[in-house]
Amino acid sequence: MLVAVAVVGGGLFLTLGGDDDGGVSDDGKKYVLTAPETIADLSFMVEIPEAFSESDASDLGVEREGEAGGMYRSAGPTEPGVVGGIQYAGMYGTVDAPEEAVDLFFSSGAGTFTEGGTTQLTGSVESVSPEGLDNAVMKCQLLEVVEPVPGYTSTAPLCAWADFDTFAFVLVDRNTGGESDQVEEGLSIDAGADFAAQVREAVLQEVPGGDSGGERQLPGGEGDSGDSGGSSDDGVVELPWGENDSGGSGSYEEELPDIEIPGPSLDQGGASGEVFG
Repeated sequence: MLVAVAVVGGGLFLTLGGDDDGGVSDDGKKYVLTAPETIADLSFMVEIPEAFSESDASDLGVEREGEAGGMYRSAGPTEPGVVGGIQYAGMYGTVDAPEEAVDLFFSSGAGTFTEGGTTQLTGSVESVSPEGLDNAVMKCQLLEVVEPVPGYTSTAPLCAWADFDTFAFVLVDRNTGGESDQVEEGLSIDAGADFAAQVREAVLQEVPGGDSGGERQLPGGEGDSGDSGGSSDDGVVELPWGENDSGGSGSYEEELPDIEIPGPSLDQGGASGEVFG
C-alpha cells in the first residue's frame, strides 16, 4: 500500500515575522520547479493541481510565479527502508525567508481526521542536511497514518525545503503492493530527507541568464506561468491504492478512502485541492 494524499483546506493561523534565511544565500540565479517523468526509480503517475493559493503563498512569504508537483510510484512493492512512492508539490518565484517558510509549514498543522482513517504529524520537526542539498534549508517530521483500511498503521517522513526561489514539500513512503493486514515498517527521517534531496535535484531547473527575484522567463516557453501546465481542477486529488498501473500518467481510481495530509493549516470544515485553503 502506498500512502495516498489529498491535501486539506483551511486557514493559516500563524503569521510570518523576521527575516531569518536559515543560512541560505542568494546565488543570483533563477530557478523553477518541474515535474519530470521519472525521479530516481519512480515514475510520474498523476499531477497534484493547484496545491497553493495566492493567499497561501503570501502567508508563507512567497511571491509565486508558478507551481509543479505530482505523485510518483515504483513499478512494484519495495522492501523495508526502500522508497516506493512520493507526493511532491511546490511553487517557485521569490521566497522572502526560506527557513521561516519551512517552519510555518510544520508549525501550523497538527493532524486531521477523515472518513476511513487518521493522519497526524508525530514526533518533532528535525533540521536535516542530506547529501546533495545545495544552498537550501530542509526540515522533516514523521506523518502517522492510522487505519485507512482496518488494521493498517504506518509512518512516512514529510519533508519541506526552501531556498530564495522555491518552496516544496515531499511525502516519502514505501510501496507495499496493497498489503494492509499488518502494521508496516515506515521509512525513517534520514531516508526521507535523502530522497527529498534527490527530488529537489531532479525537479530544480535553472533559468539561463535569469536573475533571482525578478521577472522569470520559463524554459521552453514564453512569459510567466501561473501553474505547472496540467490540470487546474479543484477538489480532492484521487491517488492510487493497491496494484500499480504502469500505463503512464493520468487518473488512477480505486474504491478505497482518501487520506488527507495535514497541511500547514487545518480546518475541519472539509478538504479541497489546496494545501492551505
